Amino acid sequence: MAKKCPVCGSRKWRKDGITGSVVCEDGHVLQDVRSENLVAEPSGYAMQKRRMKTGPRVNKRKMEGKRDKNYVHGVEAESLRIQGLQLLLRHQVAALRQLWALPEAFELVVRDLWTYQLLVSPLPSFRPPTSRPASPAPAPVPESGPSRSSGELRRRVSESDSELDSDSDSATSKHDGGDGSSDTGSNKDDEEGSDKSGDEEDEPLREIDMDGQPPAPMYRRRRRLRVSDTLSCLLLGLWLLRIPFTHAGIESLINLNRIPYIEFGKSTLVPKEMLMRMNHDVRVSLRPPRSPTPVAMFELTRKFAGVLVQRFGLVIPEINVPPVAWEILSALGGTGEVAQGSPLTSAAVTQSQAAVVRTLRKRRNSDPEPIIVDTPAHTYDVVMPELSIAAAWVIVMKLAYGLDGQGRWVGDESLS
Repeated sequence: MAKKCPVCGSRKWRKDGITGSVVCEDGHVLQDVRSENLVAEPSGYAMQKRRMKTGPRVNKRKMEGKRDKNYVHGVEAESLRIQGLQLLLRHQVAALRQLWALPEAFELVVRDLWTYQLLVSPLPSFRPPTSRPASPAPAPVPESGPSRSSGELRRRVSESDSELDSDSDSATSKHDGGDGSSDTGSNKDDEEGSDKSGDEEDEPLREIDMDGQPPAPMYRRRRRLRVSDTLSCLLLGLWLLRIPFTHAGIESLINLNRIPYIEFGKSTLVPKEMLMRMNHDVRVSLRPPRSPTPVAMFELTRKFAGVLVQRFGLVIPEINVPPVAWEILSALGGTGEVAQGSPLTSAAVTQSQAAVVRTLRKRRNSDPEPIIVDTPAHTYDVVMPELSIAAAWVIVMKLAYGLDGQGRWVGDESLS
């Protein structure tokens, strides 16, 4: 608090800009005050506004809003979304087994197919938390310490490898150029292995062939897992077990909610413990508004089957033609004799095999010069087996009844 003026008792002071004297509001000059022109800070007679150094002000209501702390984000949200897709696939398998009385092997096949889906899809990478404070620097150790620890580590690894595989010593010596039989306790080998130990810990373990060359890197597609990938596993499982089905029939079951798919994130099939941790993006990804079209389902299944054949060497059987052909032709008004015709069977089997074997890629510089042939635009198109059966039925009807747009009579001379 400022001093009182000894004359009038006022506490309001000001500093004269010319003389530098301190004067009250009535003009009385305060005695014994030294004027310093080089002082940059405000004097004790001027008002000062001080502020605590607590950082900038943040409007939490504007920045965070009513955010639920139970929601997960980032890597945890992606892993939770994949768990939701797995839960959806389990309910789809259970519903289809109950509808069609499928064996237990169907669930096992679909589970293996989902494992392949995870192998070829980019998954979230978990990293250790960095919130823990840094540990103090360790005490200095002699130079022989790291070499001993790395040598002991290499000796333990070599002992465990020799127990698992008796031929590992020969493969290691061939890969290292014949130096694998040297003494593991020597300082020279320890120094050479200490540089490689860090790389081996960072990179994932890879199997090495007997020739000493690592295999080709794993194929991974760029896009993430979608909710429609569960249907591709479901349909491919039916295809592998040769269970007759049509894509239009699967679409009708999904639209009738006989198979869980539409608005799955809002259904009661999702447990509350999982639902309370899902943010908006995860919930939207698990709530497809409609079923995919039969053509879209067939394309997903065809591409997934092609990856399994080319990358993993799986054998995809042909489609079970007779039941599918009878279901389609009975809806079109056909008879049993027509359904058992060889053109229908050959057309469907040819299309089903071409769906998983045929591959298309861009031409590389190392490829030979292509032969330019005038081909129609839809040469490499692969259609659904149902469509190929229906198209073959139309051709058979034209051949049998002469449905070519020309009128014919029984007594016509052109028929003789």
